[in-house]
Amino acid sequence: MASLMLYYGPRIPEHYNKFFHPNVCHVCKMTKDDKLISCPECNMIFYCSKEHKQLDKPHHAEMCAAIQELSIMEHLDIIRQLSTDEQRKSRRRIIPMLQRALKRELEPYEMEMVMFTRTCFICHESADLQTCTKCYSVNYCVNHAGNFREWHDSQAACKHLLTNLNLDILCLHNVAMLKFCTFPDKNRSLDDMAMFIRRYMPKEMKQQHKWPLYNYLYSDFISQPLTLYYGMRNVNLLSVFNMQIPTCVVHIIAADSLDMEYLPAWELLLHLNYKIKHLEIVLIGTRLQTESDNINVCSFCNSRKQLVSFESHCTLYEIYKNRAEYKRPNVIVGFQTDFVGGEIWPECNICIVGTGAMLAWTSPILPLLEKDGGPLGAPISEDESSWIGSLVPFGAIFGSFIAGYLGEKWGRKRTLLLSTLPFLIGWILIGTATHFAQLCVARLIFGITLAIPFTVLPMYVGEIAETSIRGALGSFLQLFITIGMFYSYAIGPYVSYTVFWILCAILPILFFVCFIMMPESPYYLLSKGRKDEAIVSLAKLRSKSEAAVQKEADEIQVIIEEAFKDQISISDLFKVKANRKALIYTCALVSFQQLTGINFVLFYMEKIFIAAASSDEPTKEAPIIIGAVQMLASAVTPVVVDRLGRRMLLVLSGIGTAISLCVLGLYFYLKQVQHADDVVAQISWLPVVALVIFISTYSVGWGPLPWAVMGELFASNVKAKASSMTVSVCWFLGFIITKFPSNINRAFGAYTTFWIFSACCIMSILFTVFILPETKGKSLREIQDELNGVVPTIQDSERGSKK
Repeated sequence: MASLMLYYGPRIPEHYNKFFHPNVCHVCKMTKDDKLISCPECNMIFYCSKEHKQLDKPHHAEMCAAIQELSIMEHLDIIRQLSTDEQRKSRRRIIPMLQRALKRELEPYEMEMVMFTRTCFICHESADLQTCTKCYSVNYCVNHAGNFREWHDSQAACKHLLTNLNLDILCLHNVAMLKFCTFPDKNRSLDDMAMFIRRYMPKEMKQQHKWPLYNYLYSDFISQPLTLYYGMRNVNLLSVFNMQIPTCVVHIIAADSLDMEYLPAWELLLHLNYKIKHLEIVLIGTRLQTESDNINVCSFCNSRKQLVSFESHCTLYEIYKNRAEYKRPNVIVGFQTDFVGGEIWPECNICIVGTGAMLAWTSPILPLLEKDGGPLGAPISEDESSWIGSLVPFGAIFGSFIAGYLGEKWGRKRTLLLSTLPFLIGWILIGTATHFAQLCVARLIFGITLAIPFTVLPMYVGEIAETSIRGALGSFLQLFITIGMFYSYAIGPYVSYTVFWILCAILPILFFVCFIMMPESPYYLLSKGRKDEAIVSLAKLRSKSEAAVQKEADEIQVIIEEAFKDQISISDLFKVKANRKALIYTCALVSFQQLTGINFVLFYMEKIFIAAASSDEPTKEAPIIIGAVQMLASAVTPVVVDRLGRRMLLVLSGIGTAISLCVLGLYFYLKQVQHADDVVAQISWLPVVALVIFISTYSVGWGPLPWAVMGELFASNVKAKASSMTVSVCWFLGFIITKFPSNINRAFGAYTTFWIFSACCIMSILFTVFILPETKGKSLREIQDELNGVVPTIQDSERGSKK
C-alpha cells in the first residue's frame, strides 16, 4: 500500500515554502496521528512540533499579522454557510486584500493557505476534525465521519490525492539531480514521452517502489526541450537549430519558478544537435528574479565544448523586447502561458461613428447653405463656408491637450461618456441656428470635443484588448470613421436640414446608452491604486472569474510601474537623438497626410461634384459611392500592412493619390480654363473615378499608416508627450488646408488646388523612399538603435535572417 513520502531536504524556507498543505507539518512535510500544532494567532498553518513552529515563525510573522489585521478567520467562519463555489469566490477576494496589506504579491504557498484551509469536506466546519489516513488530503468532522468514510472509500480520488501530495514533496528535492542513460541512443527508438521514460530512466530508479512518482517527475522535467524539439521536427522547422551560427537563443515567455527549476533538462537539446555549441535560455516572467549563470552539463557535452547558459528577467515580454539587454531569439516558446479570447467590444466605436458623421456633415449641408441659406434665411459666402468647415480641426488643436488631461484625471470611461454632452450641445446649436456665428460656435465645440475620441479611445481600446487582437481593434478606428462619414453621405442629401441633424445627434446618445455599461480601463484603475476594481474590470472584459485574471492584473501592474519609472520632460524630445528624429519623421508623416488634401475633399465633396457636373443629380449618389469605397478600402490595410511593409504601402498610396489628384485637376482645367465643353461632356465620369482612386489609395496608406508608424517610432516613456505634439501639428495643418484652399479656388481655379495637393503627394513619395525608415518586423529596440545611428552587428543580422 502506498504511503506518504518522507522529505529529507534542508529545513530552510527556500525549500519548504514551495507548497502548503493543511494536513502536514509546513516545515518537514510529515503528518502525525494526533493533532498538528497550529499557529495560535492565525490558526491557518500547522506544524508537527514547537521546534518547527519556532523555526518558521520569522518567515510566517508578516503574513500572520496581516491575517489578524484583516480578521480573515472571522470572514472564513462567516462564509462556511455558503456553497462550495461561493466559498471559492470569497476566498479569492481575500487574496488582493492581503496583497494590499502586505504591499507585495502573495507567494504561491500563501495563496494556498487562503484557498485550502482545514475544514470538514461536508459541512465546512473547522472544529473536531479528523484526516483521511490514506491520502492525508481530506478532512471530516465527527458528525460526518460515517458519511464521509462511506463516500470517500468508494472514490478513486483518494489514491490520486496521495500521489499529488507525494509529488509535491518529491519536487522539494533538487530535480537537477535526475539522471538518464546515454541519450540519444540510436538503438532505442523514441516515439513519445512514456517510451522515453521507460527506455532512458536508470534501472536503479525503476526498481524503487517510488517508480510511478519518478515517472511523473521525469516526464515533467524533460517535457519542455523535448516538446519543442519534436514539435519543430514534426512541422519541418529543425533548420532553426541547423544553422551556421553556433549560438541558439530560446526565449521562454510567461516563465515562472518551475521553468527555472527545469533548466538543466535543456541539455538534452545539445545531445539532439551537436552543431549547437552555445544554447542560451532567456526566461521572461513577472515572478522571476533577474539573474544569469551557466548550467552544468555532462562530461560528454564538455568534451565537445558545448555550453548551456540562462538569464532571467523579472518583467513582461513586451517590456523586455524594448530593453537594451534584449537578445534576438531563434525560437520563442511559452509553457505557462494563458491565451484567452475576450469579447470584442463594439460599443466604444459608436463614438467614432458619430464623430465621422459630424465630420462629413458639411458635405451635403454647405451647398444648401450657399444656395439659399437653409435655416439661416440668407445664403452664406464661400469664405463663411470655409470657416464652417475649418473650425473643427482648429478646435481639435487645443482639444487634444484637454482630452489627454481629462483622460488621465477622470479616467478613460468617464471622459468618453463626458464627450456626449458637448456633442449634444453642438448638435442643438446646429439645429437651432439662425445666424452664421451660431454655426461657427457649434463647429468649434465639435472640434474641441472631437479630440476626446481621437485621443482617449485609442488609449482605452489598447488597454482593454487582449494582446492577440489589440492591433485589429486599434485599426477599427479608421474603419468606423468611414462608416460615420458614409452615414452622412447616404442620409444628408435625401432628408431635410432638421431631420439630418437629429439623426446625427442620435449617434452620441446611442453611444452613451451602450457604453455606460462598459468597465473602466484596468490600466487606469491600477495606475490609481484601485486594484480590486481593476480585477473586476478585467474579469468582465475577459468573461472569466476574478481569480483567473489575477495574473494578468499583476502583469499590467508591472507595465505601469515600468512606465512611471522612466518619466521624461518635453525637452528630452529634442535632446535625445532618437526622439528628435522620430518626432521629425512623425510630424512629416502627418503633414503629408494632410497635404494630400483629404480633409478638403471630404468636407467639400458635394461641392466638388457640383462644380464638376452639369446637373445636381449625380452629386447625390457620387459621395455615397466615395464613402462606400473609403469604408471598404479602410478594411484592407490591417490585412496587408505586415506583409508588404509600411513604406511600400505609403509609396503605392502616394502614387495613387498623386495621379488621381493630377487627373482631377486636369478635368477642372479643361472645364474652367479651356472651356472644352465637348471633351468635358465625354469624360463626365472622370471626377467620380478619380476620387474613387484617390480615396481608396489614401485609405490603404496615408490614411491609417502615419498613426501606426508613430506608435512604433517612439519609445514608451515619450509616446504620450510626442503623440500630443504630433496630433496638434496634424490638426493645425488640417485647419489651414480646410480653410484656405477655397481662397485658392477663387483666385486661381480649382485645378490649381488639386495640382498643389498632387505635388505634395509626389514629395511624400520622395520622403518615404529616401528618408523614412522601415519599421516592419523590427522590435522597438532595433528601431531606437536605428534612429540613434547604431549599426546592427553581423551576428544580429544573421540571427534575424534565421528567425
